Amino acid sequence: LRDIQVSQTAAVNGHAKTAAKPAWTVPSTFMNDLESIDFGKVETPSRLFLQTTALDSFARASKLATELSSPEIRVSNAYSMKTNPDERLIKLALGAGFYAEAISLLEVKKALETGFRADQIILNGPAKWWRRDTMPKAEFFGIFCDSIEEIERVTDEMNRGELTASFVGVRRRTP
Repeated sequence: LRDIQVSQTAAVNGHAKTAAKPAWTVPSTFMNDLESIDFGKVETPSRLFLQTTALDSFARASKLATELSSPEIRVSNAYSMKTNPDERLIKLALGAGFYAEAISLLEVKKALETGFRADQIILNGPAKWWRRDTMPKAEFFGIFCDSIEEIERVTDEMNRGELTASFVGVRRRTP
């Protein structure tokens, strides 16, 4: 949303200072979405779904992941189901090639009901510990662990055939 413009300021003690200042721009998709809404019929408070803006954001994220990928490293996007469980956004994420990241059984079920397959879902947080008889029997895309103990537990369950995933990852909080 923002472009950086570099401008010269007045000379101070014979030296010019260069400063970067943001030049805010409003995306045309945002303006188009707003222009399509009949605000005379909108009650407040109200949530507005800006479909063109959302679609553009997903497309830009997908393009960036593709550009950052290489033959050795594949960059992927995942949609956090907990952040906004709006089915319209979930469908846009699926259409843009995102994975679904779920921390609960309800989020896994919603991802599946919206069109994701189990191999497009990443289990995170407590989602990996729900009762197995309530989870899909298919292999998940990934499982993220938060500790050495979780990695050991996930590994044990995978070795027993109780949990399957293409990969196991570690979430790391940087300092």
